[in-house]
This record gives sequence, structure tokens and C-alpha cells, in this order.
Amino acid sequence: MAFLATIVISRLVVSVDYEKQQIAFRDPLTFVPGERATALPITFLRNIPVLHAKIALPGRAPVDAECAVDSGADGETKEYAGRIASLQLGPYVLREPIATFSPEEQGGLLASSDIGAILGGRILKRFTVTFDYPHHRMLLEPNGQFSEPFRVNESGLSLLAKGPDFHRFEVDGVEPNSPADVAGMKVGDLLTAIDGRPAGELDLQKIDEILQQGGQTISLTVLRNGRRLKISLTLRERI
Repeated sequence: MAFLATIVISRLVVSVDYEKQQIAFRDPLTFVPGERATALPITFLRNIPVLHAKIALPGRAPVDAECAVDSGADGETKEYAGRIASLQLGPYVLREPIATFSPEEQGGLLASSDIGAILGGRILKRFTVTFDYPHHRMLLEPNGQFSEPFRVNESGLSLLAKGPDFHRFEVDGVEPNSPADVAGMKVGDLLTAIDGRPAGELDLQKIDEILQQGGQTISLTVLRNGRRLKISLTLRERI
């Protein structure tokens, strides 16, 4: 399936509208970019597009970096999250984005000396992204989320979506000394409701948005060893 997807995207122009959650396929011979879109040249590493960016750490001047574009990047090594001062892609400057750092990275894209960073969904969702592989370019068009502040899950909870419809949410990680840890959340807890709303009516993205509300107190209902518990979780800004 992955091989087939690579063939398709290499021969067509593929536009991903993150705001509308739509994907469009176009013929590269007739494709005309939108007036608001900016084309950035790309190269390829293991069939993954790589583009040039400028990254600035707090108090330092921007540095050039080659960035792999991978909307599915989620990493499995130990990671530390923090904010960088800015990320610039062509004319677009994103202020104080969240970055994760993997000091133990020994494999994957970051093992290559040619790659300085991976751009994932948190960056891409602020654009309509068009992958024009036949012309070795990627087009970016800012959407309504472009200027929104970058937020992060403030709970310390890591959740897995399970079940046939992926609406069964199980806690698979609790960060030590985080709000979730202080509140008494445990690995293996099954989240059944948030502020009285059944968790099955939500998806991981919506739950993550709820858990980004630093300073708010939310009520969680969980199932633990057959017992139903109510837990009060006070979120605090941690980054």
C-alpha cells in the first residue's frame, strides 16, 4: 500500500487542505497553483520531500536547516518538548512553535546528517499543502489557523484510540509530576467521559484540544479495574 501511495503521489499533484480535511488529486500537465500559494523547491530523501527552512532558538539568530516533511511523524524515542523562537518556510514565519527533541535518536530520518528537523502535522495543518512531485516543489497556502498560537497537551496524559471505530480511549502514559499524575490518573485507565460528555462522541484531536486549555479544571470519568471513577484534572501551562 505504501509503495502504491508513493507511485500515485509521484505522478500526480496532491493537495491537502487540513482546514477542510480534504485531499484533491490533479493532473500535473494542467495544474495551476492558486494565487495565494507560494512554491518552495524540494529535494527527496527516501521518497520523503525535503525543503529549506530557517530555525531560530530563543535569543539566537536564525540558522539554515533542511527539513523533512512527514505528516505522519510521531517518533517512538524519548522526547523533550519546548518552544523555539521561530520557524520560517519561504516568506512564512511561524512564531514560537512547539518542537520536540530526541536526544537518543539513532535511526530514522534524524539519523541522517542531511536532515536538521522533521516538519509534522502541527506545522502543516496551518496551510493547504500541495505536493507537486513532478515539478519538484511544494506549495504552501496559509489557512485560518496560520496565526493561532501553538498549544500543547497540558495534562501529561498519553492516550491510545482503540476499538473498531477508534473511539475507545485508553491511557498508555502518565508523565511524572504532571497534572494527570497529581490527579491520580493511571496507565490502563479507560476514559469514558469528559465534563459529562461521553468520550465516544469525541476523537483524539478533539480530546487533545480540550487538554490544551491551561488553567482550566476538567472532570474526567474513567473505568479502572471494573470501577467507575471521577477525577478532577487541573491543567497548567508547562511549556
